[in-house]
Amino acid sequence: MPSTHALAHSDLAGDTAAVVALTLLALDLHPAAGWPEYAVHALGFLAVGTLWHDRRTVLARIRRPDRALRTLDALLLTALVLLPLATHALARDLTAGTTIAFGLALAVAGTLLNALWLRATRTRRRHGPPGTAATLCRRHRAAPVLHLGASLVALAGPAAGLAVLAAVLLLGLVQ
Repeated sequence: MPSTHALAHSDLAGDTAAVVALTLLALDLHPAAGWPEYAVHALGFLAVGTLWHDRRTVLARIRRPDRALRTLDALLLTALVLLPLATHALARDLTAGTTIAFGLALAVAGTLLNALWLRATRTRRRHGPPGTAATLCRRHRAAPVLHLGASLVALAGPAAGLAVLAAVLLLGLVQ
């Protein structure tokens, strides 16, 4: 099977997973919900969109996927589709526990994205300009640590933890 065919299937699977996650988030919105619930859902949409974009960026630089890369990608897509569950729990009940769960879900997804990129880098399966690899690796490596740190802030107060998680997600947009 040609590698471009395998990557096209992976790209399609990722797009489908993102659409499923975004649809679940949209179906969870209710007209009677207050602004805190809308704000949490906005973070969920932002998280799914950012993860989908970063995953596509990484996949665009993978030349030949192997079994390990496909497995990591499948795990990453699973984490992507599960993000709406953490978002739902957080929107319904803003507590330290749900804020930590949301942060941990983001950290797991970020760690899987890092693992995907590091696997591609270490097995020489990536391509692209040399600076691109360093930038992607640096950006992705920091995200799970920042999400975990933001989750710990939730122990001091769920709203504070959520604010830090929002800041980390927004920071990911400008990098």
